[in-house]
Amino acid sequence: MRVLFLIVVILSITRSECATEAGGDAAALRDEASECRYLLMLCEGVRAAATALEQKSTEIPRREKMYKDAKKKSDTAREEFVRMTMRRSFSAPPPEKEIRELAEKQGATEDARLLAKQARNEYDATRLVYRTKLKDVAEAAQVIRAKHETMPDCFLKCSEVLNVEKFR
Repeated sequence: MRVLFLIVVILSITRSECATEAGGDAAALRDEASECRYLLMLCEGVRAAATALEQKSTEIPRREKMYKDAKKKSDTAREEFVRMTMRRSFSAPPPEKEIRELAEKQGATEDARLLAKQARNEYDATRLVYRTKLKDVAEAAQVIRAKHETMPDCFLKCSEVLNVEKFR
């Protein structure tokens, strides 16, 4: 988990540096065609990040359901184990098989909990990448728009990513 957190922090630092680079890169381009290619490349990156974010968001409920189901089975097994132990005399130890089964169910519950947490962390990291890419596109579009009297046509090809009305 610490490694994933470290990766997210590194990504956010490098992404924030890239955000200022996106506007600088767009300002350095010499003609409208190269500006449009650059903008469309950034828009494609946002689309890919949005797709990844959508996939990660569907993974979270599935993993959380797996955890709830495993926890329910583990809790039921523990309750049954306690009832079985209470029915026996306290001098007789519980059978090894029941102890092992209970430990396995509790281990499966912990595994499912960790998978659910991992899905949430992956989603958060993907969301950070998406938001950074979106910021890069907006910054580059703003710089490109400032260089022209009218909005370049390529902005319309990126309309699902950009708020085109803002640039008219």
